[in-house]
Amino acid sequence: MKNIFIYISIIVIASNVLLILSIVISKWFRKWKNRKLTRGLINYLGLSDWFFKLSDEEQALFKLYYSQVVKTNERVDRLTEGKIYSTSEKPSQLLWMVAANAILNNDFEFAYNLLSKAQSLCHSPWEKQQVSIAFSFLYFKQKDLLSGAKENCIRHCENAIGNIERYGSPEVIPTMPFDHLIAIYEESSEYQKALTVAAKAISIIGTKNRKVREMYDKKMQQLKELEIK
Repeated sequence: MKNIFIYISIIVIASNVLLILSIVISKWFRKWKNRKLTRGLINYLGLSDWFFKLSDEEQALFKLYYSQVVKTNERVDRLTEGKIYSTSEKPSQLLWMVAANAILNNDFEFAYNLLSKAQSLCHSPWEKQQVSIAFSFLYFKQKDLLSGAKENCIRHCENAIGNIERYGSPEVIPTMPFDHLIAIYEESSEYQKALTVAAKAISIIGTKNRKVREMYDKKMQQLKELEIK
């Protein structure tokens, strides 16, 4: 009987100790997590070392292009100060999203630097696909300004399309790489190549989206007419 009492006492004491430890550890973890969360999305995604090595001007541009994308007017800087409890964004996604907006602002050099960093952080096929599409957009915008831009645009479009063929896309399949390739081949009067791309777009996307199929069917007809001329 005495041994049973001692055994129960030990269990009770051990349980209380474990309870106290769990409370202490839980409070410590919440405190650590909240401290991390208050440092913003850049920190949350593990980009702090990279971001704070940028010049003050580059940091300001990054914040500007980001704010234009998310259309936020919050007083708290979500990138470096706001509390981030969770996010579906990947580091590469944040970078190519900001880079795409930099391209729209004709800030090509900054966009290239962001996409180069994003490329080094890609893990999934979808991430690689999005970065390739963003690169193709960058070079397409510069195709009449930069030597080698057309060739680079073609390469990234083909990479993106190859990725889409192999892995598909978690969202609506983007038409941009197909459109860019068709436009480049059409400009150089390489109509057969343009027709091949349009046919591939129909086979990959057209079966899932009737409007897209109709759009590329119409484009193929136009290309055939141009080829005859």
